[in-house]
Amino acid sequence: MGAEIQFPHGFLAQLNSLETGFDDTAEEALEAAGEVVREVMAGRLDSVLVPDDRATGDLVGSLGVSPVKVDHNGDFDVKVGFREDRPDGQVNAKLANIIEHGRSDQNRPPRPFLRPTRNRSRKRAVAAMEGVLTRWVDKVTR
Repeated sequence: MGAEIQFPHGFLAQLNSLETGFDDTAEEALEAAGEVVREVMAGRLDSVLVPDDRATGDLVGSLGVSPVKVDHNGDFDVKVGFREDRPDGQVNAKLANIIEHGRSDQNRPPRPFLRPTRNRSRKRAVAAMEGVLTRWVDKVTR
């Protein structure tokens, strides 16, 4: 003798509905987090540039968020970084590296902005992702 226990039909329907649209929602969540990181990085970079840098705004203006991609493990990711289409022919990654780590032969001290960006944006980026995911779960489980 035994007893059979089943999930209520409505609950199973809600669980099944969570599958539908998750990939699009995951992309939206990562885009929201990427935008938070981009904003913090732009502000941080602006704060470490000094007038003698001959800053044109091109570096800060080149910051962007990549399209969401799925890696070889099936994980979604997005990157925040610099476009390389500078009108003066300089390489943004090189300039960012010099700002971040300094350059002794040019008497340029390090002015870190990458690590502080990560530290200052982490909670806000996670909150942005959680907000997107919570709104989606609320929508599909109504």
